[in-house]
Amino acid sequence: MVRASCIYFNRCIIVQALQMAGVFSYPPDEILIYGTSLCIVIPFIMEILALHYVTPGDKKFRSHAALIFIVIYSVFVTMQSQKAY
Repeated sequence: MVRASCIYFNRCIIVQALQMAGVFSYPPDEILIYGTSLCIVIPFIMEILALHYVTPGDKKFRSHAALIFIVIYSVFVTMQSQKAY
């Protein structure tokens, strides 16, 4: 899962750089940037969930907080992507 998240994150950076360089115009640039950001969400949730389950019992509070924040992040990213179309 870490590899999948890193691959999509790198693609997001590449698409962002191409967007800023003016390689893409209006419709494709937003579709590509929001599409890659949507692909990051699921692997990232799975990584934090795996981290929560391997964390020792006395530190579960912090990993649980991380899990809550990743859910908030996921909702935000999904809502932004739906708003763009």
